[in-house]
Amino acid sequence: MSVQRFGPPLPAALALVLSGCGPGETGSSSAGCAAPHVSVDQTTATGGETVTVRGRGFSDFCDDTDSVEGRTPPETDISILFTQGGTTEVLTTVDAESDYTFTATVTIPPAAAPGEATITADIPSVETVPIDITR
Repeated sequence: MSVQRFGPPLPAALALVLSGCGPGETGSSSAGCAAPHVSVDQTTATGGETVTVRGRGFSDFCDDTDSVEGRTPPETDISILFTQGGTTEVLTTVDAESDYTFTATVTIPPAAAPGEATITADIPSVETVPIDITR
């Protein structure tokens, strides 16, 4: 897989790929802990259009208690990636907030071709969410 970077170089820690549980959403859980979950505010877009990506559950480890004491810091340097036709582009990098969530507004690459694409979170337990690129 090749990665093209647009704008300033960004760390590749999280990729949000569009396909999954329902329209614009992904995630799974195991052992009582919810896996990180991502969603996109729409399931279709055109090249150059902005979409909002949201994530929750972005902690370094499973914390399935309601205790605040001893909690780990949220994930940082989460890269949001766009993949289409074997090419992956870093759209932005975000840090999760203290409640392990993030919101990012990203721009679909202007050169994106009509057809299926994904936005990915480069964390093993994050599934993919599809997005259909239209003209």
